[in-house]
Amino acid sequence: MEKLLQYVLLMALMPSLAWAQTQPKGWSGDHHLIVVGMDTSKVYLAQADASLSVRDALRSAWSVWSAPRMGGPLEPLDLIPFRAEAWSSLGNIQHVAMDKHGKRAVLSAQRLRDDEGDYDLFVSHELPRKRRSEAVRWSVPVPLDGLNSVADEVLPHWDRDGSIRFATNASGTYQLRQASWRTQWLRDEPLLDELVGGQEACVAMTAGPGLTWLSRVSIATGLLEVVPLPVPNIEAALPEGWTLCLTLPEGMTWEGGEVMVVRQAKTGNVQALLPLGGDGCTSLAGLPANETWELQWQGSSWKGDVDGVVASVLSPAGDVVRTYNLDGASGWKFTFLPLDDIAALAFRHATDDSGWPWVPVQLVHFELGDPQPIDASLHGLAAWLTMAPQLEEGRWELVGHADVTGTDELNAALSLARAEEISGWMQRHLGLTKDQFSVAGEGSSMPLSEDPARNRRVEVRWVPAMQ
Repeated sequence: MEKLLQYVLLMALMPSLAWAQTQPKGWSGDHHLIVVGMDTSKVYLAQADASLSVRDALRSAWSVWSAPRMGGPLEPLDLIPFRAEAWSSLGNIQHVAMDKHGKRAVLSAQRLRDDEGDYDLFVSHELPRKRRSEAVRWSVPVPLDGLNSVADEVLPHWDRDGSIRFATNASGTYQLRQASWRTQWLRDEPLLDELVGGQEACVAMTAGPGLTWLSRVSIATGLLEVVPLPVPNIEAALPEGWTLCLTLPEGMTWEGGEVMVVRQAKTGNVQALLPLGGDGCTSLAGLPANETWELQWQGSSWKGDVDGVVASVLSPAGDVVRTYNLDGASGWKFTFLPLDDIAALAFRHATDDSGWPWVPVQLVHFELGDPQPIDASLHGLAAWLTMAPQLEEGRWELVGHADVTGTDELNAALSLARAEEISGWMQRHLGLTKDQFSVAGEGSSMPLSEDPARNRRVEVRWVPAMQ
């Protein structure tokens, strides 16, 4: 937070001719304007009558325009909104956004066909086809009750990492929220609060490195406008509370002067020296969480005779999330891989007493280039399924991944083949049908770490329908 505020203050105070020359311009004028989509070269904006209030404008029909992705003149478009037959049970649909594969949609709509109430969020996915000639069908929309309120939830869209961004006026004015796909889209959190500065805003779409198009209410005119929001790319650092502790065999005590040497895994350069306290623990706060580090225990004169030293990484809540066995053969060191949300969320209850269901996640791993899972990993999935939640309303979601060894095309095909292989195995193992699964492949676009073995995976999730 402090780095973010320092960056914003620096940008406000530092006169930079280069920035002034290259900063893209937004769009504003005598109409309401919002950004509603983007592709590789264009940004798409919607326009509504200026005589309407912001709330009424977001509920009305919009005309759609296009412009160059990094800014430029608007061109009118003649578009017919896509509406699947399965969505006919809903009331008025405010907005529909497809994911990057075109296989999943998030909708803002009224719950009932004749409903005049607020707008809520729903998800729907394309159903598998038995034959290529069969017409495309979509699932009945499932409400995301964890994100919905008695107010309007509008203008949803998919972020690049698969999370959902939307706006809600639950507080009286429209504010941006974001829900992570790794928490099943059941909880949300504020989006870009520091940079928006509390101003009423309803869409934020990333156009490129350091640039996000923000749709906000103009203080001067009261109309929705689209402005560039430069977002700094700040390294994610571990916050206070992340701790490393070494546990010695029974009978051994600390001599003092013990340290953990932290080196960058790629270069071997020393990043930090972390002193161990009398309890054998040291803080990891400040280490970038998205990098791979090599940690080595140094400082003891007798450690060569010790066997059975265990290094544990503890979260701020005191949970042990990683353990490593240290010995002299390995030089008393271990590789600390980036902390990912998947391991931290698996089979954990919500800590906010909200009563949300579990977010079960299981990873199945693969050998290089192989669509068949590693036997031990498949056995782990079988054991995990015995502990999975009761199969009531919902579906299994399987997402395949690959390392960066092959081309993008090969990785995309391989990751999908891996997900389909696990889907077939689960159908046979659980006696389920194909339409109870959502299968996708992400290629090598979403790595967990710099370890290729961890990236060759299928993520298995049970997505409950929160009716």
